[in-house]
Amino acid sequence: GNRFRISARTGLVQEISHAESPILFNDVRKSKTLVEIFSDRQLGAMSVLDLFTFKLGGELLGFVMVYSFSESAHLDTIHARLLKFVDFIFPYIVIAREIEYGQGSYIDTIERVFNRVDDEICNARELRIPVTIVLFTIKNFKRYHSMFGQEKAKSMFDHFEEFIHTRIGDRDFSVRYDRHKLLLVLPGKDKKYAVPLANAICTEMTRAFSTRDVQLLMTFLTAEYPVDGKDSYTLVDSVN
Repeated sequence: GNRFRISARTGLVQEISHAESPILFNDVRKSKTLVEIFSDRQLGAMSVLDLFTFKLGGELLGFVMVYSFSESAHLDTIHARLLKFVDFIFPYIVIAREIEYGQGSYIDTIERVFNRVDDEICNARELRIPVTIVLFTIKNFKRYHSMFGQEKAKSMFDHFEEFIHTRIGDRDFSVRYDRHKLLLVLPGKDKKYAVPLANAICTEMTRAFSTRDVQLLMTFLTAEYPVDGKDSYTLVDSVN
């Protein structure tokens, strides 16, 4: 089928990121978030619009969009099947990728991360505001993983992301950048704002996951647009 890209900056993505799944749009033409994305022709082809989201650690990782049903379709049956899909298929894909990554056979692409950062930089350029990125690194993640196993390591990153999301605004976002790193993007904020926030996050993670056997070692580096770089690659490169 044809590819259709929806920018992470749209109101629709922001709306479904914070809403409970499924999200149902019965009158698509009355929704401002849909009108800004789809053409009149596309909206005319939609009898309804139902979105089923999958989130991990508070981050929207994907969604299934249904915009047309056959007349003989039973909506309850379709909804039940789609909920099973996002509850089981998406997590299975994520777990499979984690296993492959742990075995060294999976190479993750960070292209979507760079694209999203570039979207924010483009917006910041128009508004003449800064964008700051913070790269957190768990220095002894390999040792932590070997001592406590995959489930404990996963719960650590879940807590990492959940705690961050309690401290950031609607336009801010974080993404797991590597097996032992997490990238935080703060549109409209400078380093003076980012450093105290990053210190608070490191303090919380050290408190929550250090034990008598191992002290969690976390560091962070910051880079600010336009001071340290004019695009996502130079910014991320400066903190790597």
